[in-house]
Amino acid sequence: TAKYQAASKCFDTIATPTRDDQFMHARSHAFANEYDQTVDKYQALLKKNPSDSEAIYYLASFLAQCNEDAKSLKVLSLIKADDTRFHPRSLCLQGGILLRNDKYDNAAELFQQALAVDGNLMPALLGLGQARLLAGQREAAAEQFEKILAREPKHPLASYYQGIIEE
Repeated sequence: TAKYQAASKCFDTIATPTRDDQFMHARSHAFANEYDQTVDKYQALLKKNPSDSEAIYYLASFLAQCNEDAKSLKVLSLIKADDTRFHPRSLCLQGGILLRNDKYDNAAELFQQALAVDGNLMPALLGLGQARLLAGQREAAAEQFEKILAREPKHPLASYYQGIIEE
């Protein structure tokens, strides 16, 4: 935490920060678990560019890490569906929030939507397997984790979940 607080202080000294400086400043506050400063820095970025999907996504991700699920989901709704970089990621984050709240079928739907845009998106592949496993669909979960292991034979999470299924 101390190194991120030090990094944040360095960003404070930049006279005319670029957008990327401001983004990394927000990230340093997030890594230091400084809630108010993190939210303030992301909001400042979004005041300048309300459609900055990267800032939207990382603010929502930070809120989700703080168990602010309703706020995170609201922020994620700002990412446009035609944003091929961050919309699939936002679907995965939404799916993860739903998993955490025991809404497995809804989560699986979001992971499938993300995979329809980017079939190689690892969080979506893993999330779909987790949703299937938690919903009691062991065969479907096993197939999902096998797909991952076919791509990455030593993927730690896929191996872990595959081991749980085989018990």
